[in-house]
Amino acid sequence: MKKDAVVVENLFTLNCTHCRHLITRIQVVCDACSSPLVAIKKLNAFEIFGIKPSTTLDPKTLKRLFLDAQKQIHPDRFIREPKTFTFATEVTALLNKSFAVLSCPLQRSLAFIAAHNHCADINNATLDPAILDHLLEKRAQIDTAENTSFVQDILTEISTELKKSLARVASHIEHQLPKKSLEEAAFISYLLRVQKDAKKKLPRTHF
Repeated sequence: MKKDAVVVENLFTLNCTHCRHLITRIQVVCDACSSPLVAIKKLNAFEIFGIKPSTTLDPKTLKRLFLDAQKQIHPDRFIREPKTFTFATEVTALLNKSFAVLSCPLQRSLAFIAAHNHCADINNATLDPAILDHLLEKRAQIDTAENTSFVQDILTEISTELKKSLARVASHIEHQLPKKSLEEAAFISYLLRVQKDAKKKLPRTHF
């Protein structure tokens, strides 16, 4: 298994509030009593997909889990049941939001921090001035870049640094250093800004 592969497990510990039937995947109604599973709305992004909280994951696996879940909860399946249809629409919105969170390195890191019951407010984080200066220098280099190969090199460098930073977030949480993990999240947010600037300098054919 790749190091960045998402770990798929049965992480649901959800029971139907009406009949106590165990729910093992995201769905709208209970298999046993057909009651709406309102507790689904209390799950975090990782729990929605039944995966172990992680700062790194395999995008293809996440997409597969997302599409599988969509099939189970799509509102059109409940078109003849108005109340259930409305609830299915809400669950679908939650699924879409969770997918967006786990697809973004920054939001995924903050969700990971929160999943371990630590403050995930990036506004409470500070960034080392030296690191900030380095990132600002990179943005300046991108602005003045005259060839795409140089910009492509910067993108490769950023991609490598993102992987390292994501790993550091997990390491800081493992060692009970939530403040450090938030500082890494702040670093990730700046890296993503530089990455966005670099991509704007490249023709669309590069993506």
